Amino acid sequence: MWNFVSNLLNLVRTIEFQVGRSSISLVEIVQLIFFVIITFCLANYLNRFLKYQGLTKVIVDKGSRYIIANFISYGVGFFFLLVILQTTGFDISILAVIGGGLGIGIGLGFQDFTKNFISGLTLLTEGKIKTGDYVRLGELCGFVQEISTRATVVRKKDGSSVVIPNSHFVENQIVNFHYETDHVRLKIPVTVAYDSDTTLVTEVLLVAAYLDQNILQMPSPQVIFIGFGDNALCFELWVWIQSDQMGFKEEITSSLHFTIEYKFRENHIKIPFPQRELWLHNINFAAFKSNVADHVPETTIPDADEVPKIKSTTISEPQISIRAALKKVSCFSHLSEFRLRQIIEIGRLKPLKKREILFRENDPGDAFYIILSGSIEVYAETLKKQLAVLEAGNFFGEMSLMLGVPRTATTKALENTLLFAITNNNFKVLLQKHPDFHEALVDELSNHQEELIQRKREMQEMGCLPPDEQEVNIVTWVRHRLKTLFNL
Repeated sequence: MWNFVSNLLNLVRTIEFQVGRSSISLVEIVQLIFFVIITFCLANYLNRFLKYQGLTKVIVDKGSRYIIANFISYGVGFFFLLVILQTTGFDISILAVIGGGLGIGIGLGFQDFTKNFISGLTLLTEGKIKTGDYVRLGELCGFVQEISTRATVVRKKDGSSVVIPNSHFVENQIVNFHYETDHVRLKIPVTVAYDSDTTLVTEVLLVAAYLDQNILQMPSPQVIFIGFGDNALCFELWVWIQSDQMGFKEEITSSLHFTIEYKFRENHIKIPFPQRELWLHNINFAAFKSNVADHVPETTIPDADEVPKIKSTTISEPQISIRAALKKVSCFSHLSEFRLRQIIEIGRLKPLKKREILFRENDPGDAFYIILSGSIEVYAETLKKQLAVLEAGNFFGEMSLMLGVPRTATTKALENTLLFAITNNNFKVLLQKHPDFHEALVDELSNHQEELIQRKREMQEMGCLPPDEQEVNIVTWVRHRLKTLFNL
């Protein structure tokens, strides 16, 4: 038995194949296959180790980590394969001969693989698409789950994953909602009846947007008047959300629709149905009435006194009206509806929890507030004395906003409170976009010269009035103050 095995091994050693000018034995071929398998297993283990452990702390981006792990594992595997072959006496020059013979066939057969491989390198090198990004490719939308050397895995909202060759991302137009931004805009189309109050519509839409916790406060939501439709006034509500929430776009839009519909019903704003008017010319109404009387029983045509009357409903002012509160503010009271709408649009809602402090004494006066619900306590910390308690509908801070007067007291919420706030930055944008609004505001403030003189005196006593603002004319001082504060 042993002699048979020994003779078989000697026979195998004598079997050789001629490759070019070199010869390769069957034993060397078996050794080559064995070492290739061992090297492949070790390279695969190294690849997994680098992806999930070795490079996690060094490279945060998942896609870059994967491609670098592939390069390292493939390079190390190929290097060790050459070393092992050289130490075992295998003539590695034969590999060049074999590779040259198979190169053309492999090149033709792996064109798509090479294209996808180069595309994967392009994606990972440029970094325009990363793992976790929400992308749209044609009709496919989803989160990028993995970028490998050949394909990219996109996870859809329904939980399924789509494997897409990398060349599709390089050759086609891709919408990446995360590229160089952390927020994206949603547009909510809305139509209202022609007899609707456009200022009230603006207020209600903005309030609906601010009540949704998914909507960002900055940039502020906007209401855009699109145009005049066949049956309705057409608006769009523009809101911004975090980029990583684009996968929940439908849910957020649905939530806004529910809120808008509820607020419209609450404020008696109608969403119209398509309407058509029919005009009849040269109709003999006497003959028409006689014809109807001949074909319709009299009992089916009730008298005028028997027709049930529709009860008229009284349209009341909304429970929370920002416009009504703004009209109570002295410097805004005589502004037109157009101007009030502009002010409402730049504001934002600010919720306060019970006992939460809004601002303290000597803080910069950088915002104006209207209390929509709840109550605010105003007190002097230095005197340890309560100065006032402001309820819903009250306002404070208008002069601090427009003149930059420091806060003279501390304010704290006595209960859960909702405020309408106009900040210095938003008011600045309004004045810069509409220079004529600046003059209208100066004219309105000039009607309250006694209060302005008192505010100016307070600033002088506090030492926060610059020497170049010592003009005698109070109107000139107000105009100069507004231009200085808001860079007009």
